[in-house]
Amino acid sequence: MGCSPGGYPISQAYTKYRTLPSITDDVAAKLGITNEYIERKALERIREIEERKQKFGVSDVDLYNRDVILVDDGIATGLTVKAAISEIKRERPLRIILAVPVMPEDKIEEFSSLVDDLIVLYAPTFFNAVGQFYQYFPQVEDEEVIKILRELNER
Repeated sequence: MGCSPGGYPISQAYTKYRTLPSITDDVAAKLGITNEYIERKALERIREIEERKQKFGVSDVDLYNRDVILVDDGIATGLTVKAAISEIKRERPLRIILAVPVMPEDKIEEFSSLVDDLIVLYAPTFFNAVGQFYQYFPQVEDEEVIKILRELNER
């Protein structure tokens, strides 16, 4: 699995998920995080991804030469979205459009350079968490996702 220069490499067994975020040696050392811990956590996340894909009835989609619109409920650190963008780029889409309702102002330039088009409704200077910009921001349970996907498939 790829990682940034100076970061911990993660087993080649995870090549399908090359873009999971990595941390650098100095950050890992400060936090007392070992390579074994990172590998264990990465494997847990990969298993969770595969289980959820199966649970939701989702299969891989061919993104080659297609416009891809990536939507998130908001960006705070951006690690998850960066991983998604990196994974999408591996599929060589025509364009990647990132649409978010809210993200920190200081992240605009960074994300503009990662995608072809960036749509942001609100980019405040002060940003603590995505949830602070919603009146109601509950976790979406798996059952609700499954219901929505079934309804979409029935159309």
